[in-house]
Amino acid sequence: MKFYIGTKEVPRDDYASHLAALGVILTATQIRPINEWPIWAKALKQFSTPEDKGIGDVVARMIGDETSAKFKAWHLATFGKPCGCTGRQKLWNTKYPLT
Repeated sequence: MKFYIGTKEVPRDDYASHLAALGVILTATQIRPINEWPIWAKALKQFSTPEDKGIGDVVARMIGDETSAKFKAWHLATFGKPCGCTGRQKLWNTKYPLT
C-alpha cells in the first residue's frame, strides 16, 4: 500500500509524522468506532488507564519515557530523521479514542 500526502508519496513508517507536521486533523468519518478497530488496537485497549486519551497514549505509556527517548535518539542517529513517534501517538489517539 502506498501513502500519499497530496501528490507526494511518503514512506509508510513516516506517514503519521508527516500528517502531524502538516497539521492534518482527522474528520469524524476517519475516527473508527471500537467495533471497527484493528485487532491490535482492540488488544491494546485492555491495558488502558483512565488517564489515556486513546491507543497512542497506551502504547507510549507501555514503551515508557526512557525507552522511547533511547529509541528516538537511536533512530535519528541511524537514519538521520525523526522516527515519527509523537505524530503517530497523536494520530492513534485521534483515530482510536478511548472516550
